[in-house]
Amino acid sequence: MKLPRLDGAPVVAAVVLVALAAAAARVTATGRASLVASDDALRRGDVTGAVVEARRAARSYLPGAAHVARAYDRLRSVAADAEAHGDRDTALFAWRAARSAAIATRWGLDPAASERASADAALARLSSSAAPPTALRDRSPADLERLYASLLADETASSGPRAGYAAAGLLLCVAGVFAFVRRGFDASGALRARLAWPALVVAAAGFALWLGALARV
Repeated sequence: MKLPRLDGAPVVAAVVLVALAAAAARVTATGRASLVASDDALRRGDVTGAVVEARRAARSYLPGAAHVARAYDRLRSVAADAEAHGDRDTALFAWRAARSAAIATRWGLDPAASERASADAALARLSSSAAPPTALRDRSPADLERLYASLLADETASSGPRAGYAAAGLLLCVAGVFAFVRRGFDASGALRARLAWPALVVAAAGFALWLGALARV
């Protein structure tokens, strides 16, 4: 089997860009569909469903994607409305969803750091207003809020593995595509299967790992 010879950085870059564009299209479609589902759930009065779908939309992260910002707006709105009506449990649920989405989209960078910080502050404040465990009943509300905030910070620091998996998956994908283009063909343009297929397997595995780390719900 002979194919046109592929050589040079422009071809490698083009192949990588096509793969990333396909991933971006999938993530965008998932995020928009989840946001529509959140809108529908809210219209039906299903606040829990609206929060779950908004969380899924927020986790479908792409830089500058409108559905991500709208998803966090939805979660903040649900939390604020619930707290205004004395529904502390729903407010906690919405803030936890926002926090979970913000942590899940860390993969080397931390694009939702401000969203996570807002959620952490709200969760610490709401948690400190509840009846504390017996061992903490001598603490003041301010002390409890600081304690809960420190626990949330520790939990955030321990959530790094998924971010590492996403970064590793992206690197594997790029490396596999590069190896396929550079080593998968001989000088005449014929496919060298013994070198080409392993490279494609590595690229596919990296792509799956990246998507799985970012899109896992």
